[in-house]
Amino acid sequence: MGLELLERPQRIAEILEETRTRGYAIRDKDWGGDYSKNKKEFDDGLGAIAVPILSGRKVLGCVNLVWISKLFNSDQIAKLHVSRLQVAARKISTLA
Repeated sequence: MGLELLERPQRIAEILEETRTRGYAIRDKDWGGDYSKNKKEFDDGLGAIAVPILSGRKVLGCVNLVWISKLFNSDQIAKLHVSRLQVAARKISTLA
């Protein structure tokens, strides 16, 4: 994962569809935090979720939350924090 993803447009489309369906993004389990190395070579030990800041259908940016992945999984974090991230993103979008 990383720069090699640029050569996989079908996977990019899948990730975007999964994210739209879920309503928020989850850091890919194969991403270790370095564009030039795979997760076996480099793992920063982080997890992340993000929600979009929208203006109509245009994505202006995102609000994200990053944590130490060995402490919580993405489902636990999402259950606790996605709704608050979405509220924050909506409030920010009104300023656009």
